[in-house]
Amino acid sequence: MQKSSIDAKIKEVIKDIELLTGRKVVNIKRGTRGIVLIAETGAGMPEYVAYKTTVEVLENKALESFVREARRMFYASGHPLILTPYYIVKIRGRPLICMRYADMSLRDYLVQRGKLSVEEALVLAIQIVKGLLYLRKRGISAHQDLKPENILLEDLSRSFDVKPPLHLRVRIADFGLANAWKEAGIPGGTNPYRASEQFAQQIPSNLPEEYFNPDVFALGVILTEMITGFHPCGLSWEKVKKIASDTKFWQNWALNGERVLRGIDEPRLKQLITRMLDPAPNNRPSLEEVYNMLMEMLKDINREVYEQLKLQLEYYDALAEYYIETGSWISDLLKLAEIGYSKQLDFILNTLSQERERVRQPKTPQGAVYLCRLNYAIGKILLRKNKDKFKEKIIELAKEIIDIVRGWKDRIKTEHVYVPLRFKDKEIIKLSNIRDYEVHAEIMGYGIKLLKNVLNEDEILDLLNSYHDDYVKSLYHYLRASEARLDGASIKAYIEELNKAISLTPQISVLHYFKALWIHQWITLTKELGHVEVDKETICTMLKDALNECKRAIELDNTWREPSKLLRELESIFDRLC
Repeated sequence: MQKSSIDAKIKEVIKDIELLTGRKVVNIKRGTRGIVLIAETGAGMPEYVAYKTTVEVLENKALESFVREARRMFYASGHPLILTPYYIVKIRGRPLICMRYADMSLRDYLVQRGKLSVEEALVLAIQIVKGLLYLRKRGISAHQDLKPENILLEDLSRSFDVKPPLHLRVRIADFGLANAWKEAGIPGGTNPYRASEQFAQQIPSNLPEEYFNPDVFALGVILTEMITGFHPCGLSWEKVKKIASDTKFWQNWALNGERVLRGIDEPRLKQLITRMLDPAPNNRPSLEEVYNMLMEMLKDINREVYEQLKLQLEYYDALAEYYIETGSWISDLLKLAEIGYSKQLDFILNTLSQERERVRQPKTPQGAVYLCRLNYAIGKILLRKNKDKFKEKIIELAKEIIDIVRGWKDRIKTEHVYVPLRFKDKEIIKLSNIRDYEVHAEIMGYGIKLLKNVLNEDEILDLLNSYHDDYVKSLYHYLRASEARLDGASIKAYIEELNKAISLTPQISVLHYFKALWIHQWITLTKELGHVEVDKETICTMLKDALNECKRAIELDNTWREPSKLLRELESIFDRLC
């Protein structure tokens, strides 16, 4: 395709993105499988975002390849050392992935700096290994295209008081070839960073993992470049670029070439890199061994930096565990459904269904909540595929959610839905000020949302009545009251629904509190808007009702501060108006 035609198509993509997002595109970067557009957010944090897309409208195999990369990106999300996408959409036939923007790549940094101190090189390499270990945990056994261009750097000192060499945070990017050896027998890689096994035409499907270890090899090359300023073949980056496409040269070097490590004076580091660059993949050290040895060397060079980095990485791991523990990966996986690609929907459905089978018999309250989230996600995909065809399955998923709420209501607490993030015995993300009844309603809401797509209101009520459980029916009427209120219904309509919930479960303090709160909010809004048609007598009658409900909430739970605070406000209003 001619350059003028490509430029015209890029302008078309930019126009579409700016119209879709309202954000101005300020820079363009071209890659091997598409383009990355940098756009201003108009906000301070973050200042920019990146949109990865394609010049051409993709079809069939090309679209599948792009979506496969997106799939891996979303699945590998959750760790601060992995580039995490925000969402994926399709505009005019082109897939568009919105991602975090990074200040620069490791390549940009090396071109700017020439070479790094051993200390800084170790800090960056340790972060890369830590990111790769997380990818292994998430099922990505090999990135397959590790190189400085695919390692993005974020300057933390712009937002935090972080001093070198800890000021740069790594974000591993570009998952276009990740696990390609397992899924399609594709060796992948970029010539100067390819291990010997990546020069094979095809990787056997039954090849043991110890015989395919390219990430360790590539990291050995990158470490050498960072410390010496030269590729371990002995050439500068400028010369490497000129012969990068000479596959025969790089194959010969990977198999038989001299490993030039001049400038690496630390004997242990030199020995480690030599092992990492071994032509035989099974002779190379594991990622765990590389990580431990690099950390040990950093500790000997600068104990203070070692301790700070160790703490930082432990915090990153805690965030990643929190991401998995809270089921956030499920919502990220669902983002992939937005592209509406049938094979993608099948992949998401299979992934979620396999996980559902694995946890089908929950043994803990948090496990029960997790299963409900899986059911809801599966139901959403089935609705997207064909709600008529999968109607019975969707009802089954919804009923299982309701069964869990009914069976686990005495054990599921707020902290099982709004899980606190604890690090070093401190609560980093605090519990939300929500009562247990509310989280039970939230969970049951997953099931009701599914049912609303395949049943009418009378059918849903009949189904709920079949449970002969007042608590379940109470939750349903509370959900209806909340929905009616948010939809702008009259106070009479949503209070009527709330009263149904109260009559079924009069011992639930939160219901009495919400009735008082909603009346208080309605009166406040009525006064602000100056509704003269609402007479004083009506307001005073409702205030008395709210006062009684608030007092009832306090009687049922005198440890809860909010009703007492609301009671004082209601009494003040009543004294002024009535």
